Amino acid sequence: MAVRRIFWYGADILRTPCSDIKKVDEHTLSLVKDMFETMQTADGVGLAANQVGAGDRLVVIRIPENERRKGQSLTMVNPVIKARSEETVADEEGCLSVPGVRAEVTRPKLVTVEYYDLDGKLYRVEADGLLARVMQHEIDHIDGTVFVERIPNEIKRELTLELRRIKREEKNRIL
Repeated sequence: MAVRRIFWYGADILRTPCSDIKKVDEHTLSLVKDMFETMQTADGVGLAANQVGAGDRLVVIRIPENERRKGQSLTMVNPVIKARSEETVADEEGCLSVPGVRAEVTRPKLVTVEYYDLDGKLYRVEADGLLARVMQHEIDHIDGTVFVERIPNEIKRELTLELRRIKREEKNRIL
């Protein structure tokens, strides 16, 4: 296992939709291990493959112990949101790819997500609370969307200088 570099806001890979995984192989298994280690080291609850430079439609999630779904870890291969509730909820979000920035994002309260596990078994999960929010946030990533694109324009304007700084620092980071 290895801790991988997390790409920051402004990196092209974060705007590029990821490709479906056709077959889980050693590369995929190694990537999953690295993603969990990277996420844990960065103190995150979710991580998408493109955040660590991979173009695979892959998400890992680890819900903290104090949440309703205690200590749940998920590896989601080719996840897709199949249904969203009309009821929405606003809550603060942050992102490992946008360090130091937190903002309120409104998202559907409930989602139904289909995904495969590493053994190829299909799951259909209805989620709410933190799990629903993290699933939506990470699936946005593999679809090429960063959470700051979901915040209201007036708040985004307030964050302009900080977002520009992160983009500039991302350009200057050593690969």
